[in-house]
Amino acid sequence: MFTERYGLSTIKKWKFETWNEPDLQQYNTLNYSLVDYEDYIRGVREGLDDAGIRDNKYKFLLYGPAGLFKNNKTHHLCWGIIEKCNSNLKHCPFDILSYHRKGMGQAEDVIFESLDLLDGMYQKFPNLRSLKTCNSEADPTTGWSRPLEMNSDVNYAVTLVDIVLLHWNAKYANLMPSLDSISSDNGFISYHPYEFYQRTLLALFQLNNTNPVETHFIEKPVYAATGMLGNLGTFAGGVNSAFGVGTKSLWTTSHRRETLFVCGIITSGVNVTDNRSTVLDHHIAFNVSHYKYVEGERYMSLIEYVAAEATDPVYVWKRAGEPSYPNFDERKLMRISQGPHILRDADVHRNHSHLSLHLNAVIERPWMLLIRICSEYSSLPSQIKHLRIRKVNANEVILFWKEKFRNSRCTKTFEILFSPHHWPNKWINITANRHVPFLSFHFAPESEKNLTTIGQYKVRAIDVFDRKGKFSLTKSFN
Repeated sequence: MFTERYGLSTIKKWKFETWNEPDLQQYNTLNYSLVDYEDYIRGVREGLDDAGIRDNKYKFLLYGPAGLFKNNKTHHLCWGIIEKCNSNLKHCPFDILSYHRKGMGQAEDVIFESLDLLDGMYQKFPNLRSLKTCNSEADPTTGWSRPLEMNSDVNYAVTLVDIVLLHWNAKYANLMPSLDSISSDNGFISYHPYEFYQRTLLALFQLNNTNPVETHFIEKPVYAATGMLGNLGTFAGGVNSAFGVGTKSLWTTSHRRETLFVCGIITSGVNVTDNRSTVLDHHIAFNVSHYKYVEGERYMSLIEYVAAEATDPVYVWKRAGEPSYPNFDERKLMRISQGPHILRDADVHRNHSHLSLHLNAVIERPWMLLIRICSEYSSLPSQIKHLRIRKVNANEVILFWKEKFRNSRCTKTFEILFSPHHWPNKWINITANRHVPFLSFHFAPESEKNLTTIGQYKVRAIDVFDRKGKFSLTKSFN
């Protein structure tokens, strides 16, 4: 059914994992025994294999058993199935051994819990060392719906990135050589009165005082952090603390056969107890002797950030008195504060073997920086595709679009032009003075400007050199 609806080329991009935490009664509502559970796992495996046969024997990978792996008595399904894998690895249905290990508020908790679980597992079942592993719920705390202050602001964003960096470093240092991936369990929708305080990417406001009822989403800093991670390059070294006590930084690069692209992510940490403000004054240099160099080649850097209060919609909400039904102006201010923001862009210096730039800034803790360095020989921005428009209310819409993926992530922002229906052939830049780093934009024209959302829209990408791509096809909305 899925192959017919979406096509194998799309399904190949999906990750398949077995039933979530099968030992918990809230999920094992059918009261599966170990034999029943084995039958279910075998059925999933056979289904994936049958789908792969249709496409030249493509191998769909299966993650599992997605368990908590507590004591053997109460978590017998997960322990039982991996014991059978250990006894007959050739017929183990799993390609990647997935588990859930969370923390008690700190990023370090998650990595320690993972290492402790795998160490005990390998002692008991040594043959499992040959399987790749995945912590598919690597969250800083348990219970997504449990309201916590840290979930609302930049603290969660920084902690999530720190969890990613610590896991990468464990793999890089050969502490977790079998690590395939991790993921965060935060794809939930918050509810009143905990709009910002649950473990979600977005804060949901359902305006029951409108007719019809409106639904508004505000991007939390963790949403920005997830998007910023997506700009990292192909190859990475180890994590270091070169930017001060508690900081973590990771630098990534493009392949040596490609145009040079450098991207680094730096976090402040969340438990540093000294002054709230951080003064950054660093000369950053890289050895790039393995990359092609053209005399006079120009480079440009783009520095984006999320930081306490400056990119914290919850800070705006609190100052407004935490309204259950934020009005137009309150929603506007929250969306303006959504991150990341641009700290600055800066010239970069390169000779045959070295690349360097100077970072100078004062920023409020906790914070996170993303630094991208691009060559003028990187590809021009591609044309935007699949522009879609969705109605929010009588005079607000959300626009979504797609951009061709490139290994060198040199797109700085997106520009949206709007032609109102009552001003034909007049185009207005509705993203002027706004940083639009991701593939969506919420448009809410102010009533005093005599604008509605009815009209035509088109979008284009702009890179760090301010080179502009082709506009998308024009899309009408009425």
